[in-house]
Amino acid sequence: MGTNRRYAPHEKVHDYTFSIRVWSGRELVETLLKTNSFDMAIAAFEVAPKARPGAELITLQEFARVMRSHPPEVAQPWLARKPGSSPPT
Repeated sequence: MGTNRRYAPHEKVHDYTFSIRVWSGRELVETLLKTNSFDMAIAAFEVAPKARPGAELITLQEFARVMRSHPPEVAQPWLARKPGSSPPT
């Protein structure tokens, strides 16, 4: 579990809404961006594959929810389904 840390009055503690993360399997390799700006998150996500060409998976997340991924079928397998097919049971 995390430790309780007391912050000095001049230190800011941020909970950013959006993040761009690079993954290898289930292991987080690095966080490229943390921001509260949706527009900035989208722009960064679109250029992330060029910035990290060997990345196995890049995600755009709103807190823990994966909004988009590159390649999409890895983190969002429902995108790989053909229209009209039923979801796996």
